Order: sequence, then C-alpha cells, then structure tokens
Amino acid sequence: MLTNDWVEFIKNVLSPSAFNEVALATLRALYGTPVLLADGTGDGGADAWIEFQAGRKPVQLHSGLKEAWDVKLSGALDRYELLRTSGRLFFVCAQTPAAPEPKLAQLEMKYGVVIKFYDARSIASLAAEPDRYPEVYAVLARIIGASAARATPRPWSPSVDARLAFTFFHENSGDFRAEVARSVLAACLYRTSTPISVDALLSHAVDAAGIGTSVRRLFRRELDTLAAEGLVEVREAEVAATRTLAARTKAALDIQAAAAERLREDCIEALEGRIHDAERRRSAVDDVFDDLGLLVREVPPSALTGRTSEELTRRLDRVERRLADHLMPRGGTSSEALKELVDVVSASPYGKALGAAELFIQMTSRESDELATALTHGNDLTIWLDASVALPMLCGMFDRVAHGWTTSESAVELHQALRKRGIMAVIPSVYIEEMAAHLLEAARRYRSFIGVDEDLARSENFYVAHFHAVAQRRSEPATLVRFDEFLQDLGLPHDWESDRWSQEPRRLRRVVEQSLETLAKRYEIGSQRIVSTEAVALQDEPRRSDIVLRHDRCVARELEEKVGSAGGGVLLCSEDQWFIGVLAAKQLLALHPAALLDVVQIVRPRDEPRRLASMRELAATFSERALSRGAAVWDLLAQLEAPQLSDRELLRRAKDFKSAWLRRTNRETLPRAADWQRFKVTGSFDA
Repeated sequence: MLTNDWVEFIKNVLSPSAFNEVALATLRALYGTPVLLADGTGDGGADAWIEFQAGRKPVQLHSGLKEAWDVKLSGALDRYELLRTSGRLFFVCAQTPAAPEPKLAQLEMKYGVVIKFYDARSIASLAAEPDRYPEVYAVLARIIGASAARATPRPWSPSVDARLAFTFFHENSGDFRAEVARSVLAACLYRTSTPISVDALLSHAVDAAGIGTSVRRLFRRELDTLAAEGLVEVREAEVAATRTLAARTKAALDIQAAAAERLREDCIEALEGRIHDAERRRSAVDDVFDDLGLLVREVPPSALTGRTSEELTRRLDRVERRLADHLMPRGGTSSEALKELVDVVSASPYGKALGAAELFIQMTSRESDELATALTHGNDLTIWLDASVALPMLCGMFDRVAHGWTTSESAVELHQALRKRGIMAVIPSVYIEEMAAHLLEAARRYRSFIGVDEDLARSENFYVAHFHAVAQRRSEPATLVRFDEFLQDLGLPHDWESDRWSQEPRRLRRVVEQSLETLAKRYEIGSQRIVSTEAVALQDEPRRSDIVLRHDRCVARELEEKVGSAGGGVLLCSEDQWFIGVLAAKQLLALHPAALLDVVQIVRPRDEPRRLASMRELAATFSERALSRGAAVWDLLAQLEAPQLSDRELLRRAKDFKSAWLRRTNRETLPRAADWQRFKVTGSFDA
C-alpha cells in the first residue's frame, strides 16, 4: 500500500478520536517513550503529554480539515500560557500542508517555543513500513477492523473484492501487472477460504478481472511467485492462502469498507438542502449508492477507448430518476443533485481507490499494453494537444479557470500534472491555425449577441464559452467591451475591422497564430510543425468543414509515421471522441483530457489533490445537456445571422426561437437552418 493511500485514509476516513489514537501511537513509535492522552483537568491546553526523563512536554492534536493547521496552533498558543512556556511543543495534524516550514518558523519566533510538527504524511510514512513501526500499523489495523464491523457493508462480489484489494498490493515495484494479478488472486483465495484447485482458482481470477483470458498466463506466473514467497501453500494441485496473505487481504477490504461507509455519510451530507430530512437523504443515497460504485468502475474502460457506452448513459438516467423521486420542491434539479454526488464520489478515498484499481486492471489487458508502457516507463513521452484541449488550457491559465465547468478545470489540472512529471506538451501547427480561426470567428459572428443568454457558456466556440462561464461564475457583467478586451489580450489586433486587415485575411490570421503560439510558450507548451497537405480520408468522417477534416487527416498521418521511429512516444489528447476512436483503431495513442489526467495522476502519482476527472466529466456532460442544446441554437444563429442579431427585433425573435425549440423536443437533435428561416418569418415551426 503506497504512502499516498495511507495519507488519504488518515485525512478523510479516520474519526477525530481514531486520529488522536493513531497520532499518539506515532509519537510513541518515534520517541520510544510513553504518550498519554490528557484527562482535561489542569492540562493548560495540552491534548496529550509525551513523557521524557527530564519532564513531560505538551502535545496539541488537530484532526480537522476545515480550519488551517497554523490558525488552530496559533489560537492555542495565544490562549494557553503553558504551551508558550513549555520550551517544546509537539503538534500533530491530519492535514498535508505543502510547505509548513516558513509558518512554523514565524510561530516559533513569535511565541518563543520550539514546535515539533507532524502531519498526515508523517504518520503515513510510518504506516507504510509495518515491519519497522508495528505499533502504528497495529493501531490502524485495529481501528480499520472496528470501523468495518460497525459499517456492516453489503457483501461485495469477487470482482469488487479484487479491485478494492489492489490498493494494498500496489507498491512502487514498477510492475503493476504483477500487482494486479496478486490482488485478484488474493481476493479469490480470501473468498474461497478453503483449498481450491489451481485451475479453478485461475478461472475464478480471470472471471473476477473481467478483461479476457489473455491474462491467465500472467496469473499463473504470479501464483508461482506467491508460492515462492511463502504467501500461498500449494499441495497436490490445490492452493490456499497463508494466514499472512489472508490477514493482508482482510485488512485491505476492511480499509475500503470503512472508506465506503465514510463516503456514504458524505453523500448524505451533500444532499442537505435538497431532500427534507436525514432519514430521507439516507434512503436516497441507499437507492443510488451501488450505481455510483458501478459508475466508478465503468468509466475507466470507456475513458481509455474513447467510447461512452449506452449502459453508462442508461445508468446515469436511472440514478437521476431515483434522485428526482426524493427531491423537495425547492431542492434544485435531479441533474444538479447527481453532479454533486459525483463530485463527492470522485474526490473520495473509496472512489479513487476503486477507480485506480479499475484503470490498472484495464491496462493489464493486451489492448492497452502500449498505453501502459508509454505512461509508466516513457520519460520522453510527448503529448500533442488538439484545439479542443489547448484552448481551455490556455484560456484557463492566461485568464481564469472557469470554476464549475469541468472542461476548463480538467484542462488546467492536466497542464499542471504534466509539468510536475516533466512530460512535454505541444500543439501541432494545424491546430494553432484552428485556434486562430476560432478567435476570429468569435469576433466576427458572436459580438452582436454577447451576454444575451447564459447558455452561451457552453457554446461550441470556446472563446465565447469561456468568457461567459467565467463571467457567470464571478457574477461579472458579460459586456461587449469586456469581450473585446479578452480577445485583444489573446492576440486580436484592436483595428481588426479596418480595411488593411479585410484585404489581407491570411495575414490577420497569421498574426493571431503567432500571438497564441507565443502565449503557449509562456506556459511551456511547445508547437509541432505539421505539413498541411492532402492526406487519406479517415474512417466514418463526420460532416465538418474541409479544413478541419484535412487537419485531422494530416495529424493522423504524422502520428502513423512516428510509430516505430526513433525517439519517444506520442499521445494525442483531444475532446473529439470520433477522432480518438479513429486513432485507437489505427493502434495510435489517443485519450480524452479527463482520461489522460486520471491516467497520469494514477500511474505516476505525486503528492497532489486528485479527483476522478473522467467521472466528473461524464456527469457534467450528462447534467448540462439542456445548457448545451441551448448553446447549439445560438451557434446556429451565429452562422446564419451575425452580425444582424444586433437588431432588437431580430434578437427578440431569436430568443423566442431558442425557447420554442427547447420546448419542442428533449432529444439531442439540433435545429436546421430551415427551422430558423420558417420561425423567423412565421413565429412557428409549422409550414
């Protein structure tokens, strides 16, 4: 079990009393001396005492996450003289501050006391070494077992057991396939509890993994390794887990049982204000909890392949309908409630553990071998960003992140994750050309109706969408003046409408391209020269402009030429599910940005906050369907009527058209030019 996994558990699963017990065990292990919990009488602000031969010293404990550790500590020092005059103060908290040293130095200087600081990482580092610090591990194991017993979770299937056990078997070994095999075999052996034939065990393990029979040889090899290490006993073609392996597997499942119960309580709390009372909120969560867990498991396969299954959409529909039955009249929409629950699940230790295990298991299959190798071992991997990813990334960093919009949040988080891991990101030149064309289109086609409708926050023109999303989130006016400033800051010449530019449209676009390329370099995003010539048509090309299709063909051709050539691997990152599918069919690496963010953070972990971006992206896309349909109407009108929509009467008719269209159908179909022309004249869709 990795240190990061213990950090998650200590921060987010332990109760305050359980944290205090683990904190005291940590101090005992580190100092080899008694540490006693204060009894509350005459303790002068000390939560506990650490006993030294020269005298005892006070300990302050802080299990909370809402109040910053330094605020809590300075408040205690202000209030209690004993803490200030003790000479040495021990402080243990459940938080993980990035750089506590400067604040510690300030507090020591201000109060004249030496502060020994320990956080969740300090405790986790001890828990990750049970042989060296058995007392800390034993306390955690006992607390985990008690929590799991109280939770009385529903029995899991062997398939779920295998995934939840993975966290405990995952180490920095560099061979996650072996870790997957061990966790699946251990879970299956734990389930049987009696000796089982080797062939039957391997069949059970293949079924539990659910990724095909190609992994059977891998499982057989790791079973032999477990036997060589003395973790399983093989006698007369039958195999059984040793007590050590059984205890290890039980501990893994107990940890996840406690984490699942904590997640259930967090989901109940998240629905406060939407459902009348605690009992009804609990009932609502019980109705959808299993489906939320299945969503966590189903998202990674679709994220890796670029194809969202119909089953995923149906499951989201079912969850939304069940939530709708529980909502009170002023509790918001069921889509909003679903999105809120998904946000809670995607940030929870249970959700992240289940999602990470599913991802590793999927990458164990042969179909994902190349992706797994590139991400786990490829230090020279390069990410090519298409316009759908580069635009939210640049706008989010240069302007502001559009908080609440998963597309914007994930793009900026992806940029940060890639930089932390030294992975280079570049934008192919043909996509820089598209980005410039989109900016000019935003200026030419959308200026006449900027700020008229909140649905523009999901326009297909990302500059328009970003501008409106940020304005709405910050309660700022979405005015034409501010929009013009935004585009000009990105590179649009202030006199772009003058005669000299109208006579040289290519030069105007090139000026914008150069500005965007310079801006990208500021954030350490390079450019990749792509020759924009005719290339072979791709499979099942959708109806798009010729230039956009030509760009995709050129990029696909360039990626194919790079396969097998000297140098590092290349992975294309795109929001375009069709293009990801086309490249995957050609055995080329391509991922959605949310999927890439999940994969990078899980496969190459760092000390950073993490959420399941793919799950949040799916829920956001699902819950924002009405908003996206409304934006699609404005995108059509931008093509047909700009800049005439500055006319008051025409703009009023356009608003009526959008409202009438959304009332007319809930389907994903988009209006046609003929629908607008008819409505524009008659005020009706009827001929």
